[in-house]
Amino acid sequence: MRLSGLILGAATAAALSILGSPAARADNTIGLLASRADGSRAFSSDVGRPRDNETKKDQLARIFTPNLVDQLWMNDYPDLDAACERGWLVDVPDDPAGLGVHIRKSGNCPVGEKEHDLARRAKLYRLAKPAAGLLYRIAAHLRETEGSAFVPLQVSSLVRPWSYQKKLMASNANANTIRAGVPPTHVFGLAFDLPRGDMPAARERILQRYLDSLADAGTVVYFKEGKAQATFHVIAMPAAHEALEADFYELTARAAHSPTSLVCAGDSNPEFLHDEIWW
Repeated sequence: MRLSGLILGAATAAALSILGSPAARADNTIGLLASRADGSRAFSSDVGRPRDNETKKDQLARIFTPNLVDQLWMNDYPDLDAACERGWLVDVPDDPAGLGVHIRKSGNCPVGEKEHDLARRAKLYRLAKPAAGLLYRIAAHLRETEGSAFVPLQVSSLVRPWSYQKKLMASNANANTIRAGVPPTHVFGLAFDLPRGDMPAARERILQRYLDSLADAGTVVYFKEGKAQATFHVIAMPAAHEALEADFYELTARAAHSPTSLVCAGDSNPEFLHDEIWW
């Protein structure tokens, strides 16, 4: 069955129509992730901003075109490896003291809960560079705002290849974003989940206000999801990739992480802002 048949809305169905046969596309995906594709255009600074009367679903359908989805799609674990080698995916360390981020590895809905192979599960502790920069920026904002009351920001989901996403969709309704007309942005490495079930009300208000400001600027689209598995599902927007990559490098350096200490550290080239990773 074609996945586009599950999408609500003609615009979103058109944007995601290429998802119909991921298995047939798997061989091409590695090449697309490992090298630049030709002929794509740069994003203007205001592309990510929501338009008048535009729903979040429509906004995502407009931004994540079939061409962009095809470039970013990661079908299985070898695609994660290729994206790591390319410098697109980077490790997200469990670093409460430095980056202010705590990866949930046990308890309720930990990262990689459906993956029992520990070597494969370790590959799920990664994000695309812009998304990692966004996560670190959010944690830095909370640290600055909360001061001495700051506690590390928990993360319950990072990158997921499509093979893993399908496993999760079988038992987790929140994971089936396609049914709601939303692209599976975890598969691109551009989304992460911040659990809010045990988040203090004051922090949730601070965080949502900050996410609202980032959304207005076209930096993110986010969804406040669920009750049983309540999260903020946060998506880094392509138009903001240069600023978010800058945040990644600055905040990683500030936390004193050596690139050699991570399997996927990202390109340390100081000219990274000119590395047109999106095309």
